[in-house]
Amino acid sequence: MPAQELHHSTFNNTDDLTCVRESLSKLARDLFDDLGGLVEIALSEALQNAVNYGDRNTIVTVRAALVNHRRLVVRIKSIGPGFDAEAYLQKANRFEWVEEEFKESGRGLMIICSVFDRVRFNKKGTDFLLIKAIPNAKKIVHTAVKNSE
Repeated sequence: MPAQELHHSTFNNTDDLTCVRESLSKLARDLFDDLGGLVEIALSEALQNAVNYGDRNTIVTVRAALVNHRRLVVRIKSIGPGFDAEAYLQKANRFEWVEEEFKESGRGLMIICSVFDRVRFNKKGTDFLLIKAIPNAKKIVHTAVKNSE
């Protein structure tokens, strides 16, 4: 079964970031019920990282799709210098960080990885693919069928 696109946007300023964040937040709450708040926070962190690690005129593209009525797949891609996400995660997984590093920033990627089932990214840290199984997939299939009648 093909993917059903739920969201597609491109932005490069904070006003648009706010609109995209609100759109994805609603999507998260609609799809995940009780987990919606956690998914919403993780998506917000991913969006903020795309902006923070881009350059001044960063263009961010966001796509979200429902795959087989069972998984939310979100791709967030930005243009800019990015960051070494792999090195950061390896350091975090070995508990080689100091408290100072996480006072103001640095927790977002750990939140994203703990909420989503799969997180993939390119070497530059500018292209993220986030996948989350939807626990109430039967409800979504039923709702989709009912709405199409």
